[in-house]
Amino acid sequence: MGESAGGQTGSNEVTNTCIETMTVSSHGCDCDVALTPVVLKERAHAILNSLARAKADCEEQMRSMRRVDLVKAVTGTSAIERAIDETRQTIDALESRG
Repeated sequence: MGESAGGQTGSNEVTNTCIETMTVSSHGCDCDVALTPVVLKERAHAILNSLARAKADCEEQMRSMRRVDLVKAVTGTSAIERAIDETRQTIDALESRG
């Protein structure tokens, strides 16, 4: 399995007691943020909301340009729909762990 970010060897499972840190610079400064299960769920919900807005924007642009989503035409699911589904699965997994 190898060594995790916290220096421990073993499973990569997320547990309620797992606290990781990472550097976040989305607002221009580097900060250490504790990634507790609550923080992970909040971030996943924020990502899901952002993806839903992006999907609506993209669909509107595609309609206005009279274009077809080729990925969706071939696979039946657009790339952004797949990202939304995977984000929902991640949220469900996080919520089932507590």
